[in-house]
Amino acid sequence: MFDVKSIDRNPDRPAADLSTLTPRPPAQSSLTVCPGQEPNSLYPFGELNSAARSVLAAVYDGPFDTIAYEYQPVILTKMPSFENGDAQVDRIQVQAGDTVLGADGNLVTLKEEVRVRPAGCRADDCVIPYNGTAPLEMDQMLVTFHLRPDLTWSDGTPLTADDSIFSFELHKEADIDSFLLERTQVYEAADEQTLQWFGVPGFIDPTYFTNFWMPAPRHAWSVFPADELPSIDIAANAPLGWGPYMVEEWSWRPHCAGEESALLPRGGWIPQNGQDQLPLHPGPGHGSVRIDRGPL
Repeated sequence: MFDVKSIDRNPDRPAADLSTLTPRPPAQSSLTVCPGQEPNSLYPFGELNSAARSVLAAVYDGPFDTIAYEYQPVILTKMPSFENGDAQVDRIQVQAGDTVLGADGNLVTLKEEVRVRPAGCRADDCVIPYNGTAPLEMDQMLVTFHLRPDLTWSDGTPLTADDSIFSFELHKEADIDSFLLERTQVYEAADEQTLQWFGVPGFIDPTYFTNFWMPAPRHAWSVFPADELPSIDIAANAPLGWGPYMVEEWSWRPHCAGEESALLPRGGWIPQNGQDQLPLHPGPGHGSVRIDRGPL
């Protein structure tokens, strides 16, 4: 690569007046993604093949990324931590009949002789059997997530904490990621940009900072039954996102060329030369997803 600088051979020539130049409007640009197989669906909470995940990476961004083995916020203002006060462990009182995490790591209903870790206990030598009557304190994790206030869906609707709650509800109905769902006591919106996750008493999660449900557009999807979303066009073929691009159309043809499927960019990375092709999974039969530059 060469750095080329313009050299003026006539230094006495007056400088050009650039103030009267009319800026050129941004050109339509596109990115053609060439997977080796057709995406099986673009519903983000389904069982996706690699082609679908590649396309959705342009529609959604985050909610957090990993860089050099460390999590970085994308749609959050920061990653919660004990250091910044967005993660904490509280002592709470539990009683017979409550769902807690037993000393063996399984969820149990608290009753007499159930072995649990009382508040502050992190080792096996402090495990006790519950006597069924005496007050008992256990540890509960509370994690707070702060959404960026400038987020919008690709149709212009503001993205809020309620959209993450809607995603949580969809996951519960479909029983997706049941391990975390079962160990979540409460997931709630404190305000339009703030969410709080409360773990089941006794569950101390080392990856607490990921206990955030990727938002789903309640305003567009809630009118449909949850079990139909994976098969309807608005969610499975052209889902709304908040990422750099949005889906305009999708069809499938045997060659990586033309306008099989288009995504319109909303910001973020844009192809530099107007139209690029990005081969993701070369194979004998290629289709394409075309990503077009358009208005935000």
